[in-house]
Amino acid sequence: MEKTAASENSPPTRTYGELLRDSSFRTELIWTLVFFGGIMYLYVLFMPAMDKRPGAILSDPLHALVKPGDFSMATFGVMYCAIIFCMFQLRRRPSLVLLGIRAFTLTTIFRMGAIYLLPLQPPATGVPLNDFLIKTLYGENVFIYNDLFFSGHVSTMFILFLVSEKLWVRGLMLLSCFVVGGLLVFQQVHYSIDAAAAPFFAYGSYRLLLILEEYFPPLTQGRRRTA
Repeated sequence: MEKTAASENSPPTRTYGELLRDSSFRTELIWTLVFFGGIMYLYVLFMPAMDKRPGAILSDPLHALVKPGDFSMATFGVMYCAIIFCMFQLRRRPSLVLLGIRAFTLTTIFRMGAIYLLPLQPPATGVPLNDFLIKTLYGENVFIYNDLFFSGHVSTMFILFLVSEKLWVRGLMLLSCFVVGGLLVFQQVHYSIDAAAAPFFAYGSYRLLLILEEYFPPLTQGRRRTA
């Protein structure tokens, strides 16, 4: 049977407060946050440069099915609710939260590489996505259009699915992933290939981290060394 971090049936262990008194957990927390912060800083510098490049415009049959509209509120409503709910479900599994952060960061590295190697432009009929994060990072009137392949929103949702433990929560996260992907495609800010490819990159990042743990066992007490 395939071994995954979120499928182990170990009971909830220690709280964040208890684990923060453990020096090994603090070390892992610090390097995870430094890794995350460093890549996010590079991403903020990287995207405006990539957005200025011309890219290919693809023909997507799914775009013909629905007239494009602004589904931004629904997209981010589903996404942020899913993130908050998933983090609440994992409130006593800090190691899985850290695994999710590392998987997101590694996926972001792959995404930067994919955007660089495969420049795309959305169709002219696309409706700009009102992304709260983009406005926070770049300014109120700034839109990033050419960050298409692959979808960061869909890959993030799939990571939530991967790190969730309870079967019904995993099902809810997977459903949310499909909903977010569909809304992005129907808003025509992404092609269907962008949404379809995202889970594969997210899963690849997740599996790569688990493989690395075999050679560099996690220092956290939250999964391997249960109380």
